[in-house]
Amino acid sequence: MRLNYIQSQKIEKDICLVYKQLSEYSALMGDLNYHDVFTLCYWEYLKAQELEADDQNFIFEGCLIIILCMIWDAIDGSGDYIFSHLKSIKNSLLSSDFRDVDLQKLVGIALSGILFLENQKSDNQEFVEGSEWAYDTYVNGYFLSSLQDG
Repeated sequence: MRLNYIQSQKIEKDICLVYKQLSEYSALMGDLNYHDVFTLCYWEYLKAQELEADDQNFIFEGCLIIILCMIWDAIDGSGDYIFSHLKSIKNSLLSSDFRDVDLQKLVGIALSGILFLENQKSDNQEFVEGSEWAYDTYVNGYFLSSLQDG
């Protein structure tokens, strides 16, 4: 998938907003507005091409964080948005081909959450622990890198 400038800006805007909203909590959470605010099909952007490497990684990481939040939305009972897209999200995750180890780890965390939602896993401990790592690495990491760069 090729992204034009406007599309990449919309995605980056959503990622920055989700990081800002998540920074008000100490962990990933699912209570985001997927019908009016976070409306893009983020899983479709896991195949974005022809972007600068930093921009591409930021989009991949952010889209995966938003997918983790969608999974939390179902686990914590605050919503069910993900269920209408579960098959597409799972297929996008399974077909992702990231060379970056941390991106592979994020995909694995998301897949463990999806398997739990599909009742193919009896507990969600792997997803919970992975979500803690993802929050520290990406949400906290985003703000720490901004401080260091600024």
